[in-house]
Amino acid sequence: MRGVEPNFPPPEVRPADSAERVTHVMSYRVITPIFGGGVKPREADPISVVRVPGILGHLRFWWRVCRGAGFASVADLKRREDELWGSTSNRSQIVLAVRVTNKGTARPTHSIPDRGTFARPNEGVAPGYVSFPLQPKMEQGNWQGPWKVQTDVTFDLEVACPAADWPDLEAALWAWEHFGGVGARTRRGFGALACVVRDGINVPPVPAATLLAQLKQGIQKHVRAGGKGTPKGLSWLTATAVVVTTKQACDGMEAWKRLVNGYRDFRQARPGLGTNHPGRSYWPEPDMLRREDRTNSPGHEPVHPVHRYPRADLGLPIVFHFKDQKERDPKDVILQGRNHDRRASPLILRPHLCAEGAVGLGALLVPFGAPPGGYALNRIPGAQVNSRISDVPEPGRRTIKPLVKANNQIHSEVVLAVLDMIQGL
Repeated sequence: MRGVEPNFPPPEVRPADSAERVTHVMSYRVITPIFGGGVKPREADPISVVRVPGILGHLRFWWRVCRGAGFASVADLKRREDELWGSTSNRSQIVLAVRVTNKGTARPTHSIPDRGTFARPNEGVAPGYVSFPLQPKMEQGNWQGPWKVQTDVTFDLEVACPAADWPDLEAALWAWEHFGGVGARTRRGFGALACVVRDGINVPPVPAATLLAQLKQGIQKHVRAGGKGTPKGLSWLTATAVVVTTKQACDGMEAWKRLVNGYRDFRQARPGLGTNHPGRSYWPEPDMLRREDRTNSPGHEPVHPVHRYPRADLGLPIVFHFKDQKERDPKDVILQGRNHDRRASPLILRPHLCAEGAVGLGALLVPFGAPPGGYALNRIPGAQVNSRISDVPEPGRRTIKPLVKANNQIHSEVVLAVLDMIQGL
């Protein structure tokens, strides 16, 4: 990899055969706050808010999403990836250069109260549901944090590569622009991008009515879908698993909040959500924990007929906390992978600009399912954990109300129910 920060142009790099090279310059506006992305975890870089190594990492990931399923083996995939993006033994064929045109403003995601032990999210900076991991913590009487994000950032990116490699780079750039972003937590909308100028020509946002069709056309052009011979562990985009919200928003932040709040209500669904007495969850996990932990409290015996942990398909780990902490309720339990603590969510949630303002975008990376080795509950060794609800008879699935469609049909997968919910926002 060859990278230059922060000045143009990048040095001319030609392979030994002097192959023809192509160069393109894009200008981006970051429509949601950037979290992290610097040399220190969780912090913006003090010199260049947007860095070449960070962009390189994102582009390599999206290249695998777009092109990885087209290889017959992991060895073939790695050979091509090393050839294109570089490795310890050979340099990259791609040259990147970044010029930050506006470093933006550093803003805290949470406000520290004068009294009390709970920090409040700054909803004007980022929705509290997705900024929850960024909240400061009280340790030994002192606040650690708050974490800050960078808002209103703009930058230029110049890319150069051999002409023969441009289709691969073009695919990665396209997916990164429309589904990814810069910094961390991009799958939940942080660092979302909007390309405003390409090679000196303004790029106007497309009308909301045609945005989804154009995204699907882009997937058909750039993404190689997998099949039976696809190496395990790869994921890709499909045109059938991309949706946008039907209601337009005035700007990216409003669209982001609407999307995130809809996702929050979906995951926390219960009869009285938003009231002082929300009632029992529609999801089966709390009752499953009560069964596994053998600590049923009076009035809270497990009654849900579905014996699954379906929200595990939305990413791991999940911390289950019983708010009231009844005398015999389970203590905090973490659901995670048996061999790996973390597993990235297959869902991508982010705002996307359109001619009328902005809409929310939801996409699914397929295939999804249980992590290698299955699941584990950190406080309950030996617990049998299954997330699949597709093999549960419909009467049981119907008791999970977030899975019920508007036409009274039942979703067979939680992630598909999320996409259905997004379309109605």
